[in-house]
Amino acid sequence: MNSSGTLVGIGAIYRPSQSFSLDLAYSHVFAEDSPINQSSTTTGTVRGEFESSVDVVGLQLNWQF
Repeated sequence: MNSSGTLVGIGAIYRPSQSFSLDLAYSHVFAEDSPINQSSTTTGTVRGEFESSVDVVGLQLNWQF
């Protein structure tokens, strides 16, 4: 099975002073649909497609002293 997708991200830094900064980042993964074909001798067969995506948010505070 070959699965691929696209990752998109963006980030920003806010520095209100020389010793303090705030970093913010966001990423989204667009995953392609994956096929499902699962068989069992006791419960039958499941066929279809599986959809998924991922959101990641990062926040970082930096203080230099």
